[in-house]
Amino acid sequence: MGLIPFEITATYEKSLLSWVREKWSQGLTTLKKERAFVETSRCIEYVDGIQNALRPASLSRVTDNKIKKIVLDIVSSLTDVRPIWNYTTSNKDYKAQADILNKLARGWWKNSLADRRLQSTLTFSAVGGSGYAAAVWNASLPGGGDIELIPYDPRDVVPIDPIYSDSIQDWQGVILRRRMPLGAVRNMYPAKAHLIQEGSTAAMSGYEDRAGKSVDVFSTMWNMIRGGSSGKDGEILPNTTDLLHIFVKDYSLNTGSEVKLMGDPDSNYAYKVHPIGSVMENGELATAEDARLYPRGRLIICTPNAILHDGPNPYWHGMFPVVRFTLDALPWSLLGSAIVGDLVPLQDGLNTLLRGIEDGLKQWLRRGVIADKNSISRQNLEVLDTRKEGFKVSLNPVAGDGFKMVDGPNFPNWLMDMLPAYKTEMEENSGVRGLQQLAQMKNAAMNSDTLDKYMDALSPALRLRARSIEVSLSELAEMLKVDFFQYYDTERRLQILGKDGVTLEDFDYDPGNMIPSSFGGEEGEREARASKFHRNFTFSIAPNSFLNVSHMQQKLMTMQLFRANGIDIWTLWEDMDVPNIGEPPKSTVPERMIEARRMGLQPGPTPEVVKAQERLTLAQADAAVAQIEMQKQQMAQAAQQGGIMEMLQKAMGGKGGDEGAPPPGGAPPQAEAVRTNGVGPQGGRPPSGQAPPQIIMKDGGTRAVISESGS
Repeated sequence: MGLIPFEITATYEKSLLSWVREKWSQGLTTLKKERAFVETSRCIEYVDGIQNALRPASLSRVTDNKIKKIVLDIVSSLTDVRPIWNYTTSNKDYKAQADILNKLARGWWKNSLADRRLQSTLTFSAVGGSGYAAAVWNASLPGGGDIELIPYDPRDVVPIDPIYSDSIQDWQGVILRRRMPLGAVRNMYPAKAHLIQEGSTAAMSGYEDRAGKSVDVFSTMWNMIRGGSSGKDGEILPNTTDLLHIFVKDYSLNTGSEVKLMGDPDSNYAYKVHPIGSVMENGELATAEDARLYPRGRLIICTPNAILHDGPNPYWHGMFPVVRFTLDALPWSLLGSAIVGDLVPLQDGLNTLLRGIEDGLKQWLRRGVIADKNSISRQNLEVLDTRKEGFKVSLNPVAGDGFKMVDGPNFPNWLMDMLPAYKTEMEENSGVRGLQQLAQMKNAAMNSDTLDKYMDALSPALRLRARSIEVSLSELAEMLKVDFFQYYDTERRLQILGKDGVTLEDFDYDPGNMIPSSFGGEEGEREARASKFHRNFTFSIAPNSFLNVSHMQQKLMTMQLFRANGIDIWTLWEDMDVPNIGEPPKSTVPERMIEARRMGLQPGPTPEVVKAQERLTLAQADAAVAQIEMQKQQMAQAAQQGGIMEMLQKAMGGKGGDEGAPPPGGAPPQAEAVRTNGVGPQGGRPPSGQAPPQIIMKDGGTRAVISESGS
């Protein structure tokens, strides 16, 4: 996309300003097709409690601002970010830089009020479909400057040639508008002070609402500056002007004959561009990619009347420094659906019901009067107050029937049921009902029943919104990563982290930054080296884990695993966000569990105890086998001795052979009992040798013995 040559001339500025006006007009034409964009002002009024229709003073104007409560609940839950940042690298040589990036990101989140800025951004998203947050470098902040997160109203962000996708980085450009005092803008650009005048983007391109009424599209911030949203449409606060920052992709090439220096020479983002086809310092010919004047994009700063700055995108990451946060994204919409916009009709119904009930109550408290004009004069009737305690009226019974009081309305029984019905419907449609159930389970015991209830409360809409926020925060984390390399030098990191913020690369041939001087060639410029070096670090995040509201499920599951002795304590600490746990001793869960048992942090036997038990079991088995073998040998010897005795008896003519024979008529009853029941004649211990040897556990399973008696 070639815009205009970079040489600054009066003709150039005039042409560039015309281009800006054209893109502004085209962007507004696209936005006014979005329902959320058109209804943003009305939704803001409802959140502010401005919900009164044109009603006489005598009628009720009561308002139950349920919408505001819903918005606060949703924004609060979706900005409760876990204190983790997970920049990782696959190169072990750069692990120190990854650790520093994580610490810097956590410190920046806490110290920059980023959570409050995110709350404002998501509030804009609730009323306008999408909210925007710009991560910009503010040199005027304490400590020599810092990265600042600035929330933007969706009406102050105008797209340039957009496409419908999940990220505005796919657009060709974006225009950011801020209403600024004239004096402040003139101090920022003293060389252009004489060109800076009162002005509004309404002069560049008017906007028509759905009714065809021409208005100027102001954000809430600018309405506050004007003194409230009740001002006239298009009204401009005196001594102010709209300041526009236009980030745009520009594919212009250096087709001249000289090397051009782009950007402020004293800045950290200046770079040189060789003409296409020329010989560069490394001896290679400059390709079309090498000859691009704006490889990171282009930044134009202007008012409706004057160009104030034109140059390259000052950020090394080369992205539009703006992140879009959409709670209810729709593939056919740039802004998505506004939560408040869908709740306005229900809020109107709730208010109408409440006002009707209050009007009926007033009719009972100050009951109406039907009077006979012949009995009471009109003057006396006017001063008659039926709500006044002990009121008295004088009547002339001769003149007529006097007057009678009229009862108030009798409401049907189902009327009061409508109040909770409206509120429940608003909570269901907005997805906030699940948040209330989750809040009630905060102090509940962590068990399987709690996990089931949590899964039921964590509605699909809530999970979808949480995941959408995580995707946007991941894009913000990518910008922050490169900004830390660009703006946080050694001195600044020492100020924030102490000695933990310093790496060896701070003392190489290019000191003062974490980028190795040899990365990409020693002669490479810092910006060029950084554009490649930062790709070694990625921001990884597991789905539904960055926000506390969605991470609770993981916490419950981890706690159950730990109670079942199925996970190590370091993993439990990490999921519970316990600080200062140190580096885990091992990389895998089984190895960590072993180490935890050795340290006494987790129940269960250590490998040494398990091996000792195994050795004891084997020794007991070996002893049992040895005892069995011994018994076999004894039995064999006994059998052999018995055979010898029988042979001797036979050799002696059978003398004494009758002594062991059974008496005539069979064996004695006691002997028969021995053979049949396996017990002795007096019922004592069974004789051995009655069954094959086997191991039997005695004393409650603590002692193993060999038995041949069968019992």
